[in-house]
Amino acid sequence: MKFVTIKSETSLADLSREVFEIKGAKAAAAANRMIEGSADSQLQDAEATLSLAKDRELSRLASQTPELKDRLSQIVEHAKKQSSQVAEDKKVQIQALAQLEKDLANFSPE
Repeated sequence: MKFVTIKSETSLADLSREVFEIKGAKAAAAANRMIEGSADSQLQDAEATLSLAKDRELSRLASQTPELKDRLSQIVEHAKKQSSQVAEDKKVQIQALAQLEKDLANFSPE
């Protein structure tokens, strides 16, 4: 935890700026954790789907049922697309967050 030391010559604007920077950094860190957590959860879901699709018993059943075989192929394709989309979304969100942090650093409440 960062403590703000107030000196007698510290202006209200300086104090306000320091508090704003601390809160902004905390909010950015929290947003980053949310992005990471959400992406990890989505990737785990996609990996679990792919793992289940490789199950021997399910594959055997799918080979005997054309509708199931087609549906299973669609599910696998969707899970693969989800994995790559999650990675791309995460990258874009992290870049947007970095830009927001830069913008907040340049913003000075007075």
